[in-house]
Amino acid sequence: MGGPRTRGRFAAFTAFTAIAAALAFPAPALAFEDGAQPPTADPEVAAQENNDAVADQATASPAAQDDVLVVTARRRNETLQDVPGAVTAVGGESLDTLAVTDLRALSGRIPNFSVEQGTTSSSASQIFLRGIGIDNTGFNTDPNVGVYIDDIFVGRLIGSMVSAVDLERIEVLRGPQGTLYGRNSTAGAVKYVTRRPDLNDTSARLVATVGNFNRRTLRGTVNVPLIPGELAVMFNAQTHTEDGYITLFDATGNDTGLQGNGRDVLDARVSVLWQPTEELSVYLTGDLTRNRSGLQSLTPTNCAALGTRPGLTANGTIGQISAGQFERCPLFYNNPYASFIGPFPYDDPRFDSRGASASISYDLGFATLRSITGARGFNDVFASPLFAKPPPNVQVNLRNELQQSSFQQELQLASSGDSWLGYIAGLFYYHEDIRSIYQSQVGAATTIPYINDDRQLTDAYAAYGELYIRPVEGLELTVGGRMSWDEKQVERLLFSSPTATTPSLTYSDDISESHFTPRLGISYDTGPVLFYATYSEGYRAPGWANANPANLVGMQLEFGIETESSYEVGVRSQWFDRMLTLNASAFSAEYNNLGATLTAGGQTIVVTSDARIQGLELEGNLRPMQGLNIFGNLALLEDEYINPPQGQPYAMRLKHAPRTTWLLGADYETAVGAMPGRFFIGGDVNYVSSAFRNVANTIDQQSDAYTLVSARIGYRAEGDRWSLTLGGTNLTDEVYWLLGTQNQARSYQAPRRVFLTAEVRF
Repeated sequence: MGGPRTRGRFAAFTAFTAIAAALAFPAPALAFEDGAQPPTADPEVAAQENNDAVADQATASPAAQDDVLVVTARRRNETLQDVPGAVTAVGGESLDTLAVTDLRALSGRIPNFSVEQGTTSSSASQIFLRGIGIDNTGFNTDPNVGVYIDDIFVGRLIGSMVSAVDLERIEVLRGPQGTLYGRNSTAGAVKYVTRRPDLNDTSARLVATVGNFNRRTLRGTVNVPLIPGELAVMFNAQTHTEDGYITLFDATGNDTGLQGNGRDVLDARVSVLWQPTEELSVYLTGDLTRNRSGLQSLTPTNCAALGTRPGLTANGTIGQISAGQFERCPLFYNNPYASFIGPFPYDDPRFDSRGASASISYDLGFATLRSITGARGFNDVFASPLFAKPPPNVQVNLRNELQQSSFQQELQLASSGDSWLGYIAGLFYYHEDIRSIYQSQVGAATTIPYINDDRQLTDAYAAYGELYIRPVEGLELTVGGRMSWDEKQVERLLFSSPTATTPSLTYSDDISESHFTPRLGISYDTGPVLFYATYSEGYRAPGWANANPANLVGMQLEFGIETESSYEVGVRSQWFDRMLTLNASAFSAEYNNLGATLTAGGQTIVVTSDARIQGLELEGNLRPMQGLNIFGNLALLEDEYINPPQGQPYAMRLKHAPRTTWLLGADYETAVGAMPGRFFIGGDVNYVSSAFRNVANTIDQQSDAYTLVSARIGYRAEGDRWSLTLGGTNLTDEVYWLLGTQNQARSYQAPRRVFLTAEVRF
């Protein structure tokens, strides 16, 4: 897609970068004596300073530095290995080496962690942690993996596919985060931490990536100290375009010349860091995203060709059901990368978002007081011929317009130092206003669509705290809890056609819920080995179960509060002067009223169940010689329904929960002869076992096991002034799919991709 739209993205990017560069170099910045940064009250600034220092002194690959990153998973600064829990962090240098543009690139690199793009929206991420997640982009469903951008909650799946624009790191917290993070984090949390401006050094950075499928990625960063040592501003921008890999056919079977599942995204961000004194730190950000990636397409199957078989119907009686329940169906086009374009214009899908945040920290001496304020919002349109087959096949054509705005205010008080008693306490408020206009055409191509016009208001309040008791050296006891209150109001209108001006049905209601989530923990640190055990709970807010109902019963349908209780034991260890890092965790979790999404008759519905999940996770790094890093992870998962979803007689296992996943890789970095700089080479192999991709556990929607191979090779100049990286993903061109819908279609993932990245720093 190298036409006017692509050229427009690059023109906008160039203009943004040119303006930033003009501001960047009026005068040189003055550094502090000995290059030291002033002390700061902001934990994220302190973490970044530490991580930059580690990177500057490193002689190994960026991935080898990730286990010494300073993180804020517990809302305070700790090295990753000192966190008594299942936390993995990936630093910005590693993200750059992998040419990461969004979170999907980290699937498999973190145990029991998978991220895929939403089936109908390129701006939505479907994140599953330890087999738990949600794949419904509707207004009515909250996530159960919390996503945070600089501690600002992203309340929807739409907008959660955050671009990796000069991130300092990404932290992934596995298991319920019911105390410090709260609502809608029953499975865990993902924290995007953006890079703070440097108060002393004027700098600029340009990263360009080209690849097959006409990939063009350009990212720029400019840092300007306005008052050296006190006030600085940073500008970031990225444009990313890539042709799709799904060929789209029209109703007559002709190739339209268009490709589904492409990317066309522009991101821009500005941030300001002000530290007028050692005690006060103010961090302000503003960001914009514009996404015009076009239709996101599924690959149709042809279960109708196999007919029906005797089996259990939804009410438990014997009847004729789709043969797809028992066997794999053929592809409709006999091609995993082919689909029907449907009735919607190719460029109908669009996404625009904006956000602003302010983090103010003040060191009181005995504690740090922090205020976190944020506002976010988006306008989104997705359009999908969900069954992806031309007439006269049954049509399920969906178009959803979403308008969302949210506001968050949080206050924290965290103790200073490392005395025998530490604490953190906070107050939290979140407000969301979201409107959904959902057009659904179900049946023949001539069927008149109906319209759902819904508006939901949410107010969430919480008070939380944790105590850290250290009676003897190395031993820490954690006692914490969070009290949460949720209030939701909904107004629902149903119109019989797109031209109707008077609703045929109306409905309004409200839901109020309160819940307490405790956390207990014990850890003992011997130095090289940290042992820990935790008990924690989480919850997800209740809501309305049907995103696009066709009748009053569907409009009224609700699902209740989802809760989880989890036990976990683990060990984090480093041996032989950090030559070997080994981490392990074992967990057992029970979910009550666990929500999952299915499509029935063209309607997206949340069904609930009770489930038990147990697992084992291993992570390791071995550095047997300077420059060589061997890394890997292994995740084992066992899941079962205690009470399966109603109306699903064949449901035995959770969807998107592979029993076994592993990754094994290595990076090597070295100087060659007298040449300045360093050469590097690396690669990894990622295995994912078979998994069901729908609630009903149909064989047609059971994906096969697959193995992905990635590799990279490149050169970094002395002082990291510039670098070149040649890499590729899915190098064996594995054909695999991860998502599906109702024995009708599958979401096949991208074939082999190769890229070349050049980076220059000024």
